[in-house]
Amino acid sequence: MTAKRIGYGAAAGLAALVAAGMAAAQVVPDSQSQLSEVTIPSPGVTPDGAIRLTLVQVFFPGLPARAGCRMQIRAYNEGRQPVSFRVLVDISYYEKKPVNTWLIPFFNLQPNQEVLRLYSCERARYVRVLTSSPYAWPTACSIGGVRKSPCPLTFRVRSGLALPGMKALSVVELSRPPKKKKGGSQGGSAAAPTSRK
Repeated sequence: MTAKRIGYGAAAGLAALVAAGMAAAQVVPDSQSQLSEVTIPSPGVTPDGAIRLTLVQVFFPGLPARAGCRMQIRAYNEGRQPVSFRVLVDISYYEKKPVNTWLIPFFNLQPNQEVLRLYSCERARYVRVLTSSPYAWPTACSIGGVRKSPCPLTFRVRSGLALPGMKALSVVELSRPPKKKKGGSQGGSAAAPTSRK
C-alpha cells in the first residue's frame, strides 16, 4: 500500500510547524531504533557529487494514526552542480513487509540546497532505500543538466528508524555507543557492533 503525497498547502503548513520547533509534534522512533548513518556509493562508477538524505518519522498527538503520522524526507546537495533524481524508499513495522512505499522526486537541487518532502504514513520501525527502480537512483539521475546512467551520486542516508539490509555498509551510530555485552548471555547481542571508517 502506497501512501499519497500530501498537498502543497498541507505540506507548507506542516513545514512551518517543523520550523517553529515541532511544538505540537513528537518524534517517536521505535525504542529499538538507533539514529544511524550509512554511506552508499553508486556501484561501478566514479563518484560525482553526494546527497545527504535524512529520514524522520513524526507523530502529531490527538489525531488518528494515519492522519497524525508524517514522514519527513530531506535531501541536501553536497556537490558542486545542480542535480535531479528520484529515490525509492519504503518503511515497515516488520522487516520485509512494507506499509508505505514512495518514489520521491527531487528536481534541480542546487549546491548546498536542502528540500523537504512530507508524506502521510503508518507507524514503522524500519526504513530502506531501494535500488530496484529503473527510474530512480542508482539507475539514473541528472547532474548539471546531463543525464547519467548509472547515477554517480553517493548517498549519505541518515535515519531515526533502523536500516535493515545495509549491514554490509559502513554504519556509524550517532545517538549512543553500542551496549556492552553482559556476562552469562547466550548468543549474540541484539545489535552487532558497528564499524567506523
